[in-house]
Amino acid sequence: MSCPAALGATALMLVGYSVPLRQLAGWSVDRLQEGLGSRPAPQDIVLLTYDDSTRNSAAAADLLDQPELLNLRHWPVPRAVWGDVLDRLEQLEVKAIGFDVMFDLPRAGDQRFALGLKQFSGPVVLATGIDDPDVTEFGRLAALYRPNPSLIADQSIKEGHIAVLGLVGGVVRTSPRSFVLLQPFARQLNPPLALSEQLHHSTGGTTVPQANPERWLELLHFFGPEGQFRSVSLWRLLENQSFERLKREGIFRDATVLLANTTIDANDLHPTPFERMGGMPGVEIHATALANLRLNNHLLLRRVDGWVIVGLLIWAAVIVVLLDGVERPERRLGWTGLAVAGVIAVTAALAWSTHRLLPLAPL
Repeated sequence: MSCPAALGATALMLVGYSVPLRQLAGWSVDRLQEGLGSRPAPQDIVLLTYDDSTRNSAAAADLLDQPELLNLRHWPVPRAVWGDVLDRLEQLEVKAIGFDVMFDLPRAGDQRFALGLKQFSGPVVLATGIDDPDVTEFGRLAALYRPNPSLIADQSIKEGHIAVLGLVGGVVRTSPRSFVLLQPFARQLNPPLALSEQLHHSTGGTTVPQANPERWLELLHFFGPEGQFRSVSLWRLLENQSFERLKREGIFRDATVLLANTTIDANDLHPTPFERMGGMPGVEIHATALANLRLNNHLLLRRVDGWVIVGLLIWAAVIVVLLDGVERPERRLGWTGLAVAGVIAVTAALAWSTHRLLPLAPL
């Protein structure tokens, strides 16, 4: 192949096959994260979950001494229960709390919940939902689902949006705080900061500037498959004997706690690089985003813009010129394999050392 033909073919691929290349780019990022392996998640981020263990324990236990635990048999639990949860987390000396639970509609027990929010000594962030736009006769409509005003009457209670974005293929790779940048309709709604970013600021974290979104795509740097973060069942917090054990263990002391429903009924499982089939609970995605902010270690994927396209054309020309002097096909294949391996090795080294990724698929 001549050099002009190679340049023309490369340009055609970049323009005509942009969607398949984005799919391949996402797949390559997933495989790179898997190749780098799992890492230990921060111990000061703890998930407190309404899970199958909580529901089953409430349904099967002898509750003569704590009949109020019968409230845990079904979701959603009564709002008053969250007031009890806040009181117990206060006793465990928790640093901050983030709710990955929607409280947009008023419910019985809101007064007890509001009292618990007011009496908790640390920052609390409640979830705000961002509704995807629907196409109607009035155009594309979207909305914010904010917490019930009675719960945020105290100005110390913050809001954080819980939207996560799965681009091509539905896999969640981008950070929640990138949602507003990548979805133009969301900017018009003027949503609060992402839940993870709000918690980061509320707990004294330094501002982590976002890279230029026109050049870099901010990706979550996952710690591994589901289960990397320490998780505690809501039952253990509210059942008296288990609560006393939690006091002795001290795992909640100075921790940031994220609360969520992780049962299958919650429909809150999202494909991620390590969990493409089964999915990862949304609360663990938010925990990952919070940890990335605290460690300042997001992965940044270089977007394919004009400068990158020029670089790719030069790369294609260099490869063709080098291989043009190799006559034997098996040697050409061997040198091509070495070039591909070199690109993968350099990309992995950059990801490990600088958390920046080259556009591997187009290369």
